[in-house]
Amino acid sequence: MLKILSASLLAATLVTGAASSASAFERSVTVTTPRGTYTGNFDRSCAAGVCTGSGQITGPNGYTVDTSGACLRTFPYHWVCRGTLTGPNGVSITRRARVSFY
Repeated sequence: MLKILSASLLAATLVTGAASSASAFERSVTVTTPRGTYTGNFDRSCAAGVCTGSGQITGPNGYTVDTSGACLRTFPYHWVCRGTLTGPNGVSITRRARVSFY
């Protein structure tokens, strides 16, 4: 499940980070799946071509996953991002991605 969440959270980090200009915001998310309801809170901040963020997701079993990440704009419409998820047992997964918007 942590791998599925890692892909979803990294995608969320990329999209919200890349879509923002100089700004800061907080987002609350609730997702209902056949396995239960997941809730999360995320803080994002962007300035000078760098977006950073962190957040937590709580699953239906009560376990919490922490997420953090950053995106750096390398060229117009091109971003390099890195995100980390840490599960309730302390195991971390780090993902890197390059994103282009046209």
